[in-house]
Order: sequence, then structure tokens, then C-alpha cells
Amino acid sequence: MVAVTSLSVSLVASLPAQAEPQASVGLVAGVAARGQHAQVFEEPAFHVGFHGDVLFGRSGTRDFGIGPYLEALSQAFDDVSVGGGVSLLLPVLDTFPIVLSVGPYVRAADDDFDVQPGIASTLFFGSRSFDSDGYVMSFGLVAQARVGLDDRRQSSFVLALQVDTAFLASPIVYLVDAIDGGSREVDPVTPKATLATASSGESTIE
Repeated sequence: MVAVTSLSVSLVASLPAQAEPQASVGLVAGVAARGQHAQVFEEPAFHVGFHGDVLFGRSGTRDFGIGPYLEALSQAFDDVSVGGGVSLLLPVLDTFPIVLSVGPYVRAADDDFDVQPGIASTLFFGSRSFDSDGYVMSFGLVAQARVGLDDRRQSSFVLALQVDTAFLASPIVYLVDAIDGGSREVDPVTPKATLATASSGESTIE
């Protein structure tokens, strides 16, 4: 963690000064191998949660980025973890970067133990777009290691898929927009043919 933080700080000076912050929020779902007391694997568990970050210093797809992240997740639906820290984007490919994240978390479970602190390190590799408006869409693979810092030393190793929440919400947005009558940005279409004489059935074009 110290090495990643030191590298992140050293990159701040080289980041473009006019870059706009880039935010992204994704749904993360996959499988986790859980263990405790130095046992790497005791049981598998379904892993699901949300991960969001805001990266600064990017004016294009080939720039480094750094910023805070937040996440909330559950494993096997019998615990809840909330954490945050720092994320560092490495522009390996134009739209397929690597994002490294490190930070602390707290975990609460339906057992006899109190809230448990821990530390998580995450590697994301996949597609991450670039948009000057501030929000970018991301899709990719996530590998994460989570280690508890209490006496139980509970750990989990996660392999998951991250899908952008804006993409998941787009069908609902389109449906609501269709029910509401379509986009307000489009001018209504008015007929140009009017009935001139009701008795004769002739029409004129305005």
C-alpha cells in the first residue's frame, strides 16, 4: 500500500493541469474464496457490490489518472463491507487501462463478532471510455484481495465482472422516456395539409 501511495503522489506533478475529473460507477458481481486464521480457502461465496471512483488528471485516453474510490459490497449476503481509498489508472492501452486501488474497509456480519477492519487491494482491467462531460463507462474484469486486520484474520480473494451502472439503467431510462412521450429536445411534428372544404373533400397545402 505504501508503494502504491508513493507512486500515486509522484505522478500528480506530471498530470495535465487542464484535465477534467472522470467519474465511473459499476456493479461488481463474481465469486469469492473466503477463509480465516491464515486459511486461504474454506468456502466459496457469491460476491456482489458497487464500486465508484473519480479520477483526476486525464485529458485523453493515454493519460494517467488518480483519485478516490468508494465501494459497498456483500459476500454470500451474510455480511456488508464499506470501504474506500485511492485508485491509480495506468494507460496500458487507449481504452483498456489497468486501474489499481488500495484502501481500508470495515465489515459487519451476522455473527458474534463486532465490526471488523481490513484492507483491500483491487486490480481492474477492461474498457474505460473517456468523456469530457465527466462521466465515463467502464466494463471489465476485477481481481481483489481482502484481508481482515482483527484476530480472525478473515480473508477473501475475488474474481468478478464489473458492468457500468449507466449501461444497466439505460433500458429503464428509454422506457420511462417513451412512456413520457419521447425527448423534449425534438420539435413536435405538425401536419401541413389542412382541410379546405369539408363538403368538397379538397385540401390545400400551407
